[in-house]
Parts: sequence; structure tokens; C-alpha cells
Amino acid sequence: ASDEDDATQPALDAAAWEATQGAEESPAAARFTLVGDAAEAPASFTLLCEHGARLEIGRLQPSETADRVLLCTSNTNGISRQHGVVRYDRHQGVVYLGCAHSTSAVTFVNSSRLPPDAPPRVLVQGDTLGFGGNTLLAPGMGTISYSVDLSSL
Repeated sequence: ASDEDDATQPALDAAAWEATQGAEESPAAARFTLVGDAAEAPASFTLLCEHGARLEIGRLQPSETADRVLLCTSNTNGISRQHGVVRYDRHQGVVYLGCAHSTSAVTFVNSSRLPPDAPPRVLVQGDTLGFGGNTLLAPGMGTISYSVDLSSL
């Protein structure tokens, strides 16, 4: 038997074969991408869309460690330590819930301020979540904003 290729069979094209195998599917996720510039805030964060998944959002005291999205470490206007939660519910989708006990937390969805006692807000593709800022009326200087991408759901 010869180690040479069988001339009666087409040559194996590895790239073409891999293309027909399909890429491994990424898990469904909500992606939040920073809009503009905020020195301490992460450029993006992701919520895996599995029932019950959640991410806490807020600021962090220098002596603390936490498993959450940290918008800043300083006492920035309108951003509390436990600002809010983004969670996934298989019936509702991606939901934002502000922390009701934090009356100083300022949150905007599409430029509209959410009151501290607002009910959970279902997010949709293209929404913008804004946190904190120097004004209570609309996002402005100091507001940390993220665009919501639900296209993989």
C-alpha cells in the first residue's frame, strides 16, 4: 500500500471542510457596550441568557471585592454601590431592576429617568441604559451609558 494520495479521490481541502462543519454556537447573551467615554467603566459586559442569570451593577468601595459590573470606584454622582441588577427571565427576557433601597441611584432608559421604586423594566434591542450623572432630568455629564444588544437571543 502506498502513502500517496489516491488519485481517484479529490484532494481534501481542510478549509472547505471546516466551513461545512459549522462554527460552535455561542450561547445566547445580552451584550452591553459603553457609549462614549467613561474612565473607570468597562467597555462592555455580557449577561448569559440562562433562566435566573443576573449581574449586579454599581460602584465598589476600594476595600471591597464583588462579582459584579463595576461602573466606578469613586462616589460618583448618582451611582450607588448596589445600583441595580440586569437579569434574564425565560418568560420576560432581559430585565433591569433598580435597587429600591437606593434612593440616590440615578438610572435612565432611553433618556427617561427611572424612579427609585420603578417596577422591573424589560429591555429591548437598541435600548440605552444610563447610570448616574450630574443631572436628574436627563443623561448628561458624568452619565455612564451602555447600548443594549439582544441580537443573539
